[in-house]
Order: sequence, then C-alpha cells, then structure tokens
Amino acid sequence: MTTTSDAADRIGVKYETLRNWLKKGFLETAPDRDRTWRHYSDGDIARLQLVRDGLDAGVPLEVLIDVCNDPELITLMEADELANGGLAVLIWPTLEEAQFMLVRDAMLPQELRRNRAPATVLSLAHARRALAA
Repeated sequence: MTTTSDAADRIGVKYETLRNWLKKGFLETAPDRDRTWRHYSDGDIARLQLVRDGLDAGVPLEVLIDVCNDPELITLMEADELANGGLAVLIWPTLEEAQFMLVRDAMLPQELRRNRAPATVLSLAHARRALAA
C-alpha cells in the first residue's frame, strides 16, 4: 500500500494537487484505523494516473472524478485485468452532460464513428504504468 505522498510522487503531481483531488471527491479511500494516513492500492494508483492523463488531455477534473469512481472501472483496475492492455475509456466531455464508456481497443474506431462527437481516448493499460514506478 502507498501513502498520499508516495502516490503523488508515483504519478508526478504535487502532494497538494492530490489532496485537492481527494477533497473534490476522487477516490473513496478510507484512512487507516488511526485515521491519520490514507493508503492506496495498485488500482487506486492506476486510477490516479488515469486522472493525470485525462487532465493532460484537457478533460475537466469533475468528469474524470465521475469516470474514475465508476464501479466497473474500479473493479477492472483492482482485478489487474489490464496487464495485457486492450481496454480504453472514451470520454465525451463537450456534450451537455459528460458521457464515458469502457471499450475494447479493437472497437475504438467503430465507437468513435457511431457517436460522431469528438472524444478523448484514455488507455487503461497506459494508466497502469504508474505501478512500475
């Protein structure tokens, strides 16, 4: 398990930046029993990296919080099913209400054509690169 300071270092953001994300509702991690330290699983670190990647791509933080708190995504990140890649998140933040979906890499072209709106594509395997740090 990783502390907040270590998690921030692993994904390349300042400690204060990560604390800001947490205050806005990202990662429902529970503090340890002494209620002073938060610890992050590998899945949490991968989701943090996904937020970082999304912000770098111009996706609003509020949208990324919704994406990364999605139960299906949390399950995938915790189950280590992404080690071989093959999944991505498509995000349409420019619509009235942001939409997102998990999609297999092979289906990306079809989904992008079907929705006909500019989308941001975030690789879940790429997000897991922070685990190697």
